[in-house]
Amino acid sequence: MEHVRIVKISTLSETTRIKKEALKFIDESMNGLDIGTQGMPIFDSTISMDLRNSKKGVVNLRGDARNLKWFNDGVFDYVFSSHCFEDMRPEEKPAVLKEWARVVQKGGYVLLYLPDEQAYRAYCKKAGTLNNAAHTDKNFSINTVRDIVKEHCFNILEEIYAIEKHEPYGFFLVYRKI
Repeated sequence: MEHVRIVKISTLSETTRIKKEALKFIDESMNGLDIGTQGMPIFDSTISMDLRNSKKGVVNLRGDARNLKWFNDGVFDYVFSSHCFEDMRPEEKPAVLKEWARVVQKGGYVLLYLPDEQAYRAYCKKAGTLNNAAHTDKNFSINTVRDIVKEHCFNILEEIYAIEKHEPYGFFLVYRKI
């Protein structure tokens, strides 16, 4: 009898995987921006933004996440982003994070659900799929984000919650704007 290796691949979207944790800080009654949604925002009431067109029926701003030019300072209760920030070039990341924090009101939240690149690559290898070509930093991790905040956003954001390992390959950070 042949042995067949079965690899379980999650079919849930990244946003769906972390929504329960995000609900500890935000809800659909709040004024929020979801960056990099690919047509699947955290809540239907959230303003969503992506470079690509959204799925039918989802309101979506089509634009670059590095420049939130449509929004004044402090207009949102939160910015949520799932699997977008890691696609930025390393030298852009500090300015991008400052831009995302700019549009959040004092006391509001920046919620980031991101892949640990080493865990992500191992997951892809096991599943027999290709890595995301936009992931250029093979060492991207929770410490990458923490180092950016520590060096560039220490007077803007404070970490209030973290899940260092979230299946299958992610981590989750919540910052409060100070």
